[in-house]
Amino acid sequence: MLEKISNCGEGFLHSAIIFLLASAMKYSIIHLNILIPKTWEIAYNITYMILTFIYMMSFTLVFYKVEKGICGINNLLYKRLYKNERN
Repeated sequence: MLEKISNCGEGFLHSAIIFLLASAMKYSIIHLNILIPKTWEIAYNITYMILTFIYMMSFTLVFYKVEKGICGINNLLYKRLYKNERN
């Protein structure tokens, strides 16, 4: 049981990251099409890759830290209840 609580939220975490990455890439593509002329294809591609990398890293790190915090709290609560500690 303790192992299941420690691994909580893994499916939600992966779904949220995929959804946020798709949203971020769609947003960046729309705005970069307006801001960067088509003749600057190299600059456009490099900027797009950099933005994609930044989005992936930031969303992954934020959700990882939030998930670890929530799972840590659940783990502590389970241990306290298991030992019959109330306060």
